[in-house]
Amino acid sequence: MIMQDCWTIARSRICCGLAAVRSRRPVLVSAVILLMVAGLWIFGRLFILAYGPAMNPILDLTVVAISSDSEADHDPSRARNLFDGRPALGRLGQAWTSAPTPPPHFVLIEFDRDYPLSSMRIYNRKETRLDALSVRVRGAFGERLVFETRGLTGIDPIEIPLDGKRIRSIRIDVLANSLNGRRRANADIGEIDFPGFRVRLADQNN
Repeated sequence: MIMQDCWTIARSRICCGLAAVRSRRPVLVSAVILLMVAGLWIFGRLFILAYGPAMNPILDLTVVAISSDSEADHDPSRARNLFDGRPALGRLGQAWTSAPTPPPHFVLIEFDRDYPLSSMRIYNRKETRLDALSVRVRGAFGERLVFETRGLTGIDPIEIPLDGKRIRSIRIDVLANSLNGRRRANADIGEIDFPGFRVRLADQNN
């Protein structure tokens, strides 16, 4: 009789325990799923940080010309500052600055072959603003004006849509520029980049 009662009590407790597990199962399953999703997200972020830059196609780029007065009066190596990977700084000596002659000033960028570019970004120097500029591109389709505007005053990068055109060269004309809110003759560009590509400069004297 005592054994039967013990078995009845034990079976009752086992049943209660199984019922409790069943009642908590949705919560446990949800917790496991959330942990798996969080783990995958963390793994994905780490993978992108580690291998993302290496997965971008290499864009071989050559700056073939900067306005001639700039070439005569300034250190020619400043053309390289457009692609030094430091858009957040863009101070004098880390940016491109033309000679102090009346605008417009231009930068001509030529690639080693045609590239399907979706967009380009032009960064201001920290202290200066590009107030007006135009952008022309050239490829097998000929030459096209893809961007022209006046009244630019913000610090944010200027996004130029290129719509996947296969482009061989880009010409940027700076029509007006200012330093701390005051108009200045020089042209200033802090940095240029192309989303989806890493820029590599070919050996050059300019």
